[in-house]
Amino acid sequence: MGLTAAHELGHVLSLGHPNQRPAQESSEGCKDETHECLMGSGYHLTKPEIKHARETAKKRLESTCKKATASF
Repeated sequence: MGLTAAHELGHVLSLGHPNQRPAQESSEGCKDETHECLMGSGYHLTKPEIKHARETAKKRLESTCKKATASF
């Protein structure tokens, strides 16, 4: 259940499945992208996935903070 929640959180952070991205982005850091990568069905995120998730989270946080500040 934890892997499913982590996988779905990846989608919230704009991550797709390995077969939905260019090979150089989806396979970096994974031995077998369908069994080792979290966004496939495994346990790991690739370096590009981590970078993308962090950037997405940062943008969403900044957007939320701007909206909250504007409402005061």
